[in-house]
Order: sequence, then C-alpha cells, then structure tokens
Amino acid sequence: MRSSLFACVAALAIAGPAAAQPLAPGAAPATGARNHNGRSGALDVEPPRIDQAIEVDGQLTEGAWSEAAVLNGFSRYAPVDGAPADHATDVLVWYSTDRHLFRHSGGGSYS
Repeated sequence: MRSSLFACVAALAIAGPAAAQPLAPGAAPATGARNHNGRSGALDVEPPRIDQAIEVDGQLTEGAWSEAAVLNGFSRYAPVDGAPADHATDVLVWYSTDRHLFRHSGGGSYS
C-alpha cells in the first residue's frame, strides 16, 4: 500500500493545484519522521491513523492536518526522468476509520 500511496499522491501532484490550498497561517511543512522527500529516497509512507472528525470545508484548520504525513520532493519523468519538479508541492495525508484524507498545496500556475 505504501508504494501505491506514493504513486497515487504523485498523480495528484501532477494534476496541478486546482484544488490546492495554501498552508494555514503559521503552519509549516513537516520535518523529521513525518516528512517523506521522494528525491531523497523516502518513498515508504505510512500515513498516520488519526481518529478525529473533521469538516470538509476547505479551511483545513483541524489539528489532524498538523499530524499528517508530508510528501514532497517530487520529481519529473519527462523530459528528464528524476529531475526536480518545476514547482514545489507538499501533500499531506492521513486516514481515519472511514476515509483517507489528502491535502495538496503547491506553487505555480498550470494551463
């Protein structure tokens, strides 16, 4: 599941920031054990289980998001496989008993 999760998130990141949300005020991308940088080889992701109810309202203010696994360090596959992505992207992921939750934030514009 871990490899397929990273592949799923990579596809989400490539899709562009149409649903992207900026980081909450005062929030910063995670570091340490929760941070999974693909270019550094951190491809095994085990998202945390967080049993907290959230409201899916686009605000992302619940504390569960600060405990989520952070995926970043995405790379391109074309024209040069493994080159850093043009835009920095962070994807936060966690799950509860009844859903998987993803949050994508990235810079840049896509056409």
